[in-house]
Amino acid sequence: MIYKKYAFVLLLQLLIITIVKATEKNSDCKEIYSYLNGINERYDDNILDCVENERGEVIELRLYGFCLSEEQINTVISHDSLKTIYLDEITTYHSTEYDHLRTCGNLEYFPNAISKLKNLESVILLGFSNYKKGDLKKIPSSVKVLGLGDFVAPQYVIDDLSTLTNLEELQLLRTKIDKNSNTESLKNLNIKKLIVSNDDEYMTTKYYINPNFIKNLKKLETLIIEEYTFTQESMDEISKLTNLKELKLSYCGYDEDVTIEPLKNLKSLEALGIVGGTSHCQESVDVFGGNDCPLKSISKSIFTLTNLKTFNITGQFGSTIPFESLSNLKNIENLDISLNKLNTIPESVKDLKKLKYLNISFLFGIKTLPNFICDFEKLERLDAEYGNIESLPKCIGNLKNLKHLQLKENQLKTLPEKFGELTKLEYIDLEFNELESLPDSFGKLENLTYLSFYYNNLEKLPDSFSGLKNLKELNLSNNNLKSLPKSIGNLKNLEKFHLNSNKELPTLPDSIGDMGNLEYLYLYNCQNIKSLPSSIGNLKKLVELELDTSGIETLPDTIGGLESLERFSSYETNISSIPDSFGDLKNLRFINLNNNYIKELPDSFSNLSNLQELHFFENKFTKFPEVISQLKSLTYL
Repeated sequence: MIYKKYAFVLLLQLLIITIVKATEKNSDCKEIYSYLNGINERYDDNILDCVENERGEVIELRLYGFCLSEEQINTVISHDSLKTIYLDEITTYHSTEYDHLRTCGNLEYFPNAISKLKNLESVILLGFSNYKKGDLKKIPSSVKVLGLGDFVAPQYVIDDLSTLTNLEELQLLRTKIDKNSNTESLKNLNIKKLIVSNDDEYMTTKYYINPNFIKNLKKLETLIIEEYTFTQESMDEISKLTNLKELKLSYCGYDEDVTIEPLKNLKSLEALGIVGGTSHCQESVDVFGGNDCPLKSISKSIFTLTNLKTFNITGQFGSTIPFESLSNLKNIENLDISLNKLNTIPESVKDLKKLKYLNISFLFGIKTLPNFICDFEKLERLDAEYGNIESLPKCIGNLKNLKHLQLKENQLKTLPEKFGELTKLEYIDLEFNELESLPDSFGKLENLTYLSFYYNNLEKLPDSFSGLKNLKELNLSNNNLKSLPKSIGNLKNLEKFHLNSNKELPTLPDSIGDMGNLEYLYLYNCQNIKSLPSSIGNLKKLVELELDTSGIETLPDTIGGLESLERFSSYETNISSIPDSFGDLKNLRFINLNNNYIKELPDSFSNLSNLQELHFFENKFTKFPEVISQLKSLTYL
């Protein structure tokens, strides 16, 4: 009987050990870091991002291949669970934090371990260019997305690429395919999406898109081309890709005689973008740019593509655009006509009744918005930033479905009284305007989560402001506020409150302590605020409090109630003493008390067991505060 009991206890112990081990979470990422660190303590800098699933198995790995041997890179990526491998590169010619690795150069060997990863879905190989014949054939059939970068593709790479018939998306970044290459075999591919980019920042040089390469990808549905130059032949070949649903030409250049007239044949097109133009239209490097080769005109026939739902035609300063034909595009839901030479919003826009998104930013000739904008009943987002808009139409409240409003950097002095009827608004940016007051109806915007009036001339807020009950971030910095309504404390969901540089604001209302979810409070350069209300100690979730260059002279004893505070900064204020309760701020990690009038620190300061960084120079200490020597976590003084 005794043996049976002993055997049962032993079995139970083994079972418990087995359960504990089973519940211990493995971490592939931790193993990868440890492996690289074991080779060289700096080699784990190669890992840019490592993502695991709930079982601790690595599913996504973004890394450099600097200094790694063939065996080492294969060991790093040899995890069956991997779905994405992104072998990155550094293209900048400037010094970076990775210079200690860059001296080794990029990876020299194709990572053969890729061939064994049967769950792999996406492979981006920007940091490798030394392809041998047969290397691309090692990519498993599970891969749907392939990216290559920074090399001139020899014929055998093109031939190997044509065998990857399971590919759905191909990305070629600064990858050159010579016009004389035989690309006939690419007809075998089933690629639906192609992204080709010649962008090399200020080192970009003129390079023509290869028409022979494009014409063999007949099954394409999405084509995105960036920083390439077009001949008419290339444009003609694109017009034959009749399965295209999305075409975007970003910052491209065009030979003198190029017309986009043939694109009218793309009857299935649902999204068309002609964005900006390149300033690198010469074959040698010109770091200053300025060598433009714009599209001369936008053909009227483009406006016959009646299946278009998204039309983006921006930054075409050198083009003649028949905007009057926009009214033909009745199915447009997203329209971007920003950065063009327009003094008014084209009258034809009023016929686009299905609009959900409208971008009219950077149209400097426009002083006011037309009344017909109020008729866009389905509009959800309006971007009209960086312009000279002086007023909004009185009917603006008719936009009942508007959720996002961007009006930064205009010349608005007032808002219409019916502004408060935009009750679905969630995001408003009115930074850098000239607003002096807000309509009483503003408090009706109860779905707002983000609101910024940074750099305006507001002197007060309406009492109704407390109705913004879902607001999470409020920026009132750089205004002329003389007071805050007592009801401001009703913003109980507010997490970030910016009040910087309101130099005439004398105090904060006691109700500030009612903002139970507040995490960040910024009072930088509020020169007229001499003290904080005692209710400040009620902000149990406050993580950061900034008082730099404000008029603060004293801190309330209740400040010790800020139990979550991690950062406290009161640089160049008028504080002469620190309350004993300051020692209760056990989560503080950063303190800046430079340039004050403090003579001593309280003994309770030693309780700041998590403090890592302390600045306290330019004060009135007669001797070094001994209490600082008791701060065991301090690493910077």
